[in-house]
Formats: sequence, C-alpha cells, structure tokens
Amino acid sequence: MAHGRSRLPDALAVLPLIGFLIFSVPLIWGGMEIGTATALIYLFWGWFGLCLLTAVLSTIASRRMRPDDPEAGAPDP
Repeated sequence: MAHGRSRLPDALAVLPLIGFLIFSVPLIWGGMEIGTATALIYLFWGWFGLCLLTAVLSTIASRRMRPDDPEAGAPDP
C-alpha cells in the first residue's frame, strides 16, 4: 500500500505540467485553419478536465490521509 501512497503525491505534482501542456496546444495551431470558437471550446474542455482530475486526485488523497477509525486516536475517558 505504501507504493500507491507514494505515487499519488507524484500525480498531484505533475498536474501543473499537464495543465501547461493542455493550454499550450493552441499555440502550435498557428498555421492551421482552427477558428477562435474551436480553440475556446478546446481550452474550456481542457480546463474542465484538469479541474475534474484535480478534484478526483485530491479527494483520493484526503481519504487516504484520514484515519480509518476516528475513535482510534481518541484517548480513553
């Protein structure tokens, strides 16, 4: 299980690079006949996908950091 836990922070750390790559693709469309509307739709879906991926990975990370039994760390009265 420790191997899976070490990969999750790596995946979260790579998200800015993925975002940079997604948002830089329209820059290389320069010579192609791609309209502004198509580029904006691409950027919207790229942004939406990046937000969704971030939400999923951060939810998984927060669940893994949460203790399984909330009363396990509580002191006995």
